[in-house]
Parts: sequence; structure tokens; C-alpha cells
Amino acid sequence: MKVTGRKAEVLRALQDARGFFVGGPALACQSCGGSEGLRRLRELRELGYDIQKRKAHPSHNYFSYRLVSENAS
Repeated sequence: MKVTGRKAEVLRALQDARGFFVGGPALACQSCGGSEGLRRLRELRELGYDIQKRKAHPSHNYFSYRLVSENAS
């Protein structure tokens, strides 16, 4: 299945990071996934993309994400 629209923008940001983590706010900004950027991550997972999540910093209340594999169906 071809990923399009805002979901594709989020996927591209994760791919461009080349295995490094991308902050949640960067995926939910107007220039990337929009206000629903984090929902786009869940949709990508449902399509089979392996996306790892970790807390960005112990004192912060947001997460970072990275693409582990692209075994999408």
C-alpha cells in the first residue's frame, strides 16, 4: 500500500533521520504531520512499519520516535 498525504510526510521525516530519533513535536508541526502527526505514527504502525518510541528526556513530557524497519504490508 502506498503511503500518501500527511502520513507520507511523517514517514519521510523518520526515513530522513536514518535510524536516529525524531522528536514528537517535530512530527506534529504544520510542516510535517500537522496537528494529527502522532496519530499518523499509529496509522503507520497499523500498516506494518516498526516504529520505536522512547521518552525524549526524563524531565520532559514528550516522546521521540524512530523507524526500525519498513516491513509494511
